[in-house]
Amino acid sequence: PGVPNYYASTFFDGTDYASILVKTREGRPIKVVGNKKSKLTGGAVNARVNSSVLSLYDSARATGPMKGGEATDWATVDSEIGAALTKLGEATGSIVILTETIISPSTKKAIAEFAAKYGEGVKHVTYDAISASGALEANELCFGVKALPAYDFAKADVVVSFGADFLAGFPNGAANAVGYGKMRDPKGGKMSRHFQFESNMSLTGSNADVRVALKPSESAAAVISLYNKVAAATGGNTLSGGTSEYDATIGKAANELVAAKGKGIVVSSSNDAGVQTVVNAINNLLGNYGSTLNMANPLYLKGGVDAEMDALVADMKAGKVGALLIHGVNPSYSYGKAVDFNTGLAKVGLTVSFADRMDETSAGVTYLAPDNHYLESWNDAEPQAGSYSLTQPTIQPLFDTRQFQESLLKWAGNDSDYYSYIKANWANIHTSSPDAGLLFSDFFNTALFNGVFESGTVGETPAFAGDVAAAAGAIKKVPAGDFELELYVKAGMGDGSQANNPWLQELPDPVSRVTWDNYITMAPSDMIRDGYSRLERGDFMADVATISVNGVEITAPVYPSPGQKAGTVGLAVGYGRTAAGKCGDGVGVNAFALASGSFTVGAVSVTKAEGEHEIAQTQSHHTLMGRDSILKETTLNEYKHNPKAGNPDLKLYVSSAGSSAGHGDAHGGGHGDEGHGDDHAHEEVAHEEHASPFLPANEVNL
Repeated sequence: PGVPNYYASTFFDGTDYASILVKTREGRPIKVVGNKKSKLTGGAVNARVNSSVLSLYDSARATGPMKGGEATDWATVDSEIGAALTKLGEATGSIVILTETIISPSTKKAIAEFAAKYGEGVKHVTYDAISASGALEANELCFGVKALPAYDFAKADVVVSFGADFLAGFPNGAANAVGYGKMRDPKGGKMSRHFQFESNMSLTGSNADVRVALKPSESAAAVISLYNKVAAATGGNTLSGGTSEYDATIGKAANELVAAKGKGIVVSSSNDAGVQTVVNAINNLLGNYGSTLNMANPLYLKGGVDAEMDALVADMKAGKVGALLIHGVNPSYSYGKAVDFNTGLAKVGLTVSFADRMDETSAGVTYLAPDNHYLESWNDAEPQAGSYSLTQPTIQPLFDTRQFQESLLKWAGNDSDYYSYIKANWANIHTSSPDAGLLFSDFFNTALFNGVFESGTVGETPAFAGDVAAAAGAIKKVPAGDFELELYVKAGMGDGSQANNPWLQELPDPVSRVTWDNYITMAPSDMIRDGYSRLERGDFMADVATISVNGVEITAPVYPSPGQKAGTVGLAVGYGRTAAGKCGDGVGVNAFALASGSFTVGAVSVTKAEGEHEIAQTQSHHTLMGRDSILKETTLNEYKHNPKAGNPDLKLYVSSAGSSAGHGDAHGGGHGDEGHGDDHAHEEVAHEEHASPFLPANEVNL
């Protein structure tokens, strides 16, 4: 008793991946930290992974299966669903499994077994609430691989980002932050250069050396401009257009990228396949693939293509889908055209949700077959080609729930438990691995203990085969306007799937320091012009505004965001839940309703609305008030010659009796290098001449 146990496991929810260690006491998980044995993540986790342990104990979780909103038992669910599926299978009816991105080899095998049972009418559709569809389509066209590159920011001397918040809102963002941090540490005598072009002030943008605020409608032209400048310097073919008012800064970025050829990264958040193809072409011209970008062993963390989800919704509305099995996604909340999805859902004969609660989508289905929490489950993952990890339960199921995979297997006629199913599947991994000489039990138990297994397989970097000119010509124009909207993902809340987790609701946003809300971010200059309160001097009552686009209106508080491009507004997704639980319901507004396949919305109408909204924030004071010593800066060259540059040792003065010289003297020392130092030094001499009771103390670094 009292001695904790640790279990290696894996977190993946379709948005975030991490190899983790779970701390338990008396059989109950209490803490999640990163597993440093993972080469992919290096022990990095983000707030959502760390907080996921609290979701295990969420009282809003379903306690058992349900039918029509009423409690039932698993025998009834299995009997009725099995009969309906058999009938559809015999008639070659359409059965669709709708899931988040699946990176589990064993889950993919279970889905394939289910499909084999019920025939050609079975289809698996992947939907990602935070979509990377444009990048996936571009990579498939350019490299023949529908996956994302693995970024190695630890090798990048120059980074150029177009709207990509790769430290907080990107696949494998926590690991990106670790690699990025290694190249931003001046102690090695070298730091990477970072250019950021974006509309909203992001966590990534706040760390940039050079940051350019631009409108969403200007981003594609800036990407093409960078391509042309790099192509001109490397002997490539240039594209028509692409001139930008930011060409001077883009030119500097291009020059530095070319000078660091093979040691740069260009990345974009655009969900337009054309833009992503141009970005791929820039990286190809610079020789970044095989160095800082890995397409030989790509990431599988995103797999959803928006067009496939749109086609499914169209089929549902047309009455062409006989059964819909939904796992890991909540399209009634997160799909931009949720009204169309719900209309189609009502026309599907058999509807099953595997959600852990009666969420927005589950409320419209016939059967709820609740999945286990991941801390109660067995599973595996292949987040990157050749890189595997395992999930193991750290507690018995708290409720009468059952793993999604076991439900699929049971309805496919396979009564195997999922743990045995995984072990059987890993036998194939074992035979083709470098450890094939080990007994399988030793191989599997070692992988389970470590939490990860590296096959050692290194693929060949595929040749770039993208048609850059055609891609640039196919880029969809973002509507320009007096105000343009760019949706974004908060470092804490993410896609809103953990909205009922109070730790995440209370987590201050790293940029705004606001908790418990999303809000319209606006440039202070626009707020002054249009008469919005800038929440100065501790004011916490924000004015509200209405954003209108394509017939959709959302009213939210307005918050000042220094660094926001004038004429643009931002709004975070992940809020506005109505069926998350008592903690998450009614908090903020649902920004997914404004998205139409892309978070880059473009022109919107923004009008001031009646009323105010109370903002909760952990910091309401944003000025130095003359305390310049708080802000210390230097250059890398100065730091190389003197590690104390910009932060010199200062002197404290104590009385001869041993007591402190007082609060004022301590502050005087603190200001010594900011203009008061000489006067204080003269005072020291004068005091010595007059036998002052104050004596100099040892030098200390404040």
